[in-house]
Amino acid sequence: MLKFLSKKSAILGVDIGTSSVKVVQARTSGKKVVLEKVGFAPIPMDNARTEKLEPSDLSIADAVRAAIKDSGSTYKDICCAISGDAVIVRYLTMPNMTQDELDYAVRLQAEEYIPFRLEEVNLDFYRLDPTGKETSKKIDIILVAARKDLVTRRMEILKSIGLNPVMMDIDSFAILNCIEANYVFPADEVIALVGIGATNCNINIFENGVSKFARDILAGGFTVTQSIATRFGLPLDEAERIKIDEGAVFPQDSSAPPESSGIAEVIKDTVEQITGESVDTDSRKNKLAVSIRQPIQNLITEVRRSLQFFENQANGKPINRILLTGGGSKLKNLDHYMSERLGLPVQVVNPLENVDVTGLSANSGKIKDLAPHLAVGIGLGLRRVGDK
Repeated sequence: MLKFLSKKSAILGVDIGTSSVKVVQARTSGKKVVLEKVGFAPIPMDNARTEKLEPSDLSIADAVRAAIKDSGSTYKDICCAISGDAVIVRYLTMPNMTQDELDYAVRLQAEEYIPFRLEEVNLDFYRLDPTGKETSKKIDIILVAARKDLVTRRMEILKSIGLNPVMMDIDSFAILNCIEANYVFPADEVIALVGIGATNCNINIFENGVSKFARDILAGGFTVTQSIATRFGLPLDEAERIKIDEGAVFPQDSSAPPESSGIAEVIKDTVEQITGESVDTDSRKNKLAVSIRQPIQNLITEVRRSLQFFENQANGKPINRILLTGGGSKLKNLDHYMSERLGLPVQVVNPLENVDVTGLSANSGKIKDLAPHLAVGIGLGLRRVGDK
């Protein structure tokens, strides 16, 4: 994380996605999180852009300004996050040494692990606890590199509207921060936390509160919107509405529950992906189901590869379960579909499970609707300047 101040103080969490901006002002009270302010603003879709959802700097600035106004927060110090293929996270084991020695050693070895030139990135690392009694002379390091052009662009957007970015985090770490504030997990469980946004899927595998593997997949809910738009010949905003109102990985009137579809469903999906046509009747509902299943299956394939990569490492362990969050997790039957495909329990988690929202009771309906989208924002809002 990029840090610019040392004094611990409250900040506003600003989650800048590709389809919306969420802002969160939060604090802790005992073992609970108290949500003080929440704001939301969409970033309008450009229906001419069918290949990539990439909002302009002006659109982002306008949405951030609108979200803060919606929240009513007066904070200027903020924490934001970045993600995607311009962010690299690596997990290293190194000899135990002083902080100054470690600073030098990490930067000396960073080029081996980062596919960018060092002068092109901002580097930071987090020193974990010793790896164990037998290896107390070794320490684990989380190394993060972010392209300077991405960081600079994000900071310039925020400064242009009078905000002061004092911390910069990574989406997958912010999500973990939020979920750990809401749930208690068995120490021996290895859990994959999957946050599905509009264009990025953030994977963070953790054990006993410690991140062991993090990766971003360039796929998300927008690929489903694109698929619906293409199959039905609709503008993106209309396809997005249909996805939210009618979308489901399985037809809603299917007589077979998601768990029982088995090999027949795999074969059917394969045929549909090859031919681009439904093997069921050509009803609107079946066409919609096919247009949703294809991109979701691609996303699940990438998730499976990430889980297998982690498990096959020298220190890898079997994944016990998957937790879903993010706006994409709202797609009907997604948890059942992923569970069947991956052979693991899949649970949609609530970023407000252990959060006191009584101060926002006047907007309770809005907060409930926004809940799946708030994991990154809450995780950022709980950061304090001076945190490690």
